[in-house]
Amino acid sequence: ENNNNTPRSARDKGTGFVHFGESAWSFPVVIGLAKAAGSWDVFFAVLILLLNLGMQVMFSYIILGEDFMGQEFTVEVGHARRWRTAFAHDYKYLDLAGTSLVTRVCILLWSFCVFKELRSVWLSVEAILHIPRGKRTIFQEDAFQGISKVRFKMLMFTFLIRTCIALLLLIAGIRWLARTTSITECMLNAVALNAILDVDEFLFAAFTPVSIQLAVQNLEPIAVKYSTRRSQRESMFLFIVLVTTVLQVYLQYMDPLVQTMMEVKREMCYGNQTFVVAQNEITQVILGQTTASGAGSMTVTELAVQEHKFLSPGELPKFITFTESSRFEEERSHSMEKEADAFSLCIETEHLHPSG
Repeated sequence: ENNNNTPRSARDKGTGFVHFGESAWSFPVVIGLAKAAGSWDVFFAVLILLLNLGMQVMFSYIILGEDFMGQEFTVEVGHARRWRTAFAHDYKYLDLAGTSLVTRVCILLWSFCVFKELRSVWLSVEAILHIPRGKRTIFQEDAFQGISKVRFKMLMFTFLIRTCIALLLLIAGIRWLARTTSITECMLNAVALNAILDVDEFLFAAFTPVSIQLAVQNLEPIAVKYSTRRSQRESMFLFIVLVTTVLQVYLQYMDPLVQTMMEVKREMCYGNQTFVVAQNEITQVILGQTTASGAGSMTVTELAVQEHKFLSPGELPKFITFTESSRFEEERSHSMEKEADAFSLCIETEHLHPSG
């Protein structure tokens, strides 16, 4: 990764300094070179590196699995259609209601997290390519003067594995987030994905032997010269990647998801909603009943408050029967028999009906 805390003269000459991050992926850089590291330290560091590799591959495999992914959201269209035809207009479910869904942009945020990881890998590759290669690795005063071909190939292989895992997590994360229709779940899933990406840093901070930790932390940054042409090419490449990512995510995931959600909404909410049906089990005749539509989703109590809150002084309440404070609790718990004896009034079923 780049570090801006470098001398002014170095920055003016177009020279950047690449530091190796505090990560389990940095172990191959210092293994065998840290003088204070014993054989057990080296063994344990290699074990942590393999554990990091296994955990990230395992999580990627789990996320890509169909059992974890669940069904495509397009299946919900069929579910909504069956719900509308089988349950929504059944007289037994007069109060059944659905909730609207909201789209989100967590896919883009996750993509940017992975691109950050990929760029860090690329900067490390550039730094290694600037170290002279030979038969032996020359490591003096925490700085590389030369690197052996064997260590160079080992580091390139490590960078390749790291890149493959990042790309695998990118694809798995996008597919997973694309099937998440809740904002809360989407945010939590994005945080969980980022935690998988940071497993190498967690292992470095929690379990790495001190000798290996200090060897990585004390590594001198590698100077890399950047020409104007190289900077221009990189800027153009990053611009293309950004635009491609935004368009790809929108066209392949966001737009189809919105269209599918609109189709689900159409199946659940559009058309004639003010009726219920039931079948006479004896005659097999299907009967229909028109339902009220004016009250919307308000309860009877909410409707009473809505009608009363803006009444002028002196106007009679429409749905509320006011009583004295001393009798409020008693009348609030009246049985239907007592209520009928005291106040036998026919209630307008357009506003108050048995189902509430």
